[in-house]
Amino acid sequence: TLWLSEQNLQSKLDFLSESLNLNEPELRSIIVSYPQVLGLSLDGNLRLKVDFFLGDKFQKKTNSINCGLSKDQLKEFVI
Repeated sequence: TLWLSEQNLQSKLDFLSESLNLNEPELRSIIVSYPQVLGLSLDGNLRLKVDFFLGDKFQKKTNSINCGLSKDQLKEFVI
């Protein structure tokens, strides 16, 4: 028995696939290499992390600093 629902897992897989433009083999590679990502809360953790890496380097609204990576750069980093 999984401790996460199928809907919960699918929402995380969909988010990763869409936010990083991943095809199925790339998504599989990430999940096999970093299975702990499935345990992260989508809205409370995973989305924030992706936003941090992909966001503009300086966000005036939130007064925060981000990495400013492109989707391709982040994809290359995690695969």
